[in-house]
Amino acid sequence: MKVQLTNVFILCEDLQTYTFIRRFLVRQGVNDRRFAPIDFKARKGSGEQYVREQLPNELKVYRRKCHHQMNALIVAIDADTGEVARRVRELENECKQKGIDPRQSDDRVMYVIPKRNIETWLAYLSGSEVNENDEYKRLDFERDCQGCVDRLSAMCKSKKLREPAPPSLQTACTEYERFRCLMDQG
Repeated sequence: MKVQLTNVFILCEDLQTYTFIRRFLVRQGVNDRRFAPIDFKARKGSGEQYVREQLPNELKVYRRKCHHQMNALIVAIDADTGEVARRVRELENECKQKGIDPRQSDDRVMYVIPKRNIETWLAYLSGSEVNENDEYKRLDFERDCQGCVDRLSAMCKSKKLREPAPPSLQTACTEYERFRCLMDQG
């Protein structure tokens, strides 16, 4: 990324997803000091519900500041057993219900939506063949995703995922390219 971000806000369900995204963006050149802190312990209830319900508020804050700050918002939510496109529609509907325009094409907002959950991607990036219906083992520690992040960064650099790649990860890579282009434009 050519442009230096002022702040990066990650709205996500859990610490593993946050750690994965943050480490990936740092590997892509985002300054590690630009990430807003998150207190996962203060949350109650479903992570999916939290992300969905918070998105309109986060978009409002992002848009209020985006004209004078180079901010970015990363929204990460599991598709669970549904489709990625369905989860996007749910996010858009939540915004509309709260009177906020959903993400626009020029918003520096990226959706990261692993199907089933982030563990599917971690298993794939660890070398396993995966499908997006089975559940995969959690890492013992969130920080253990570093090797997976390194492999994904190398795949992004070559612009090619190892086949067969999970479709939701392919979608996230397309999302990242759109996001990266917005960062380059400033």
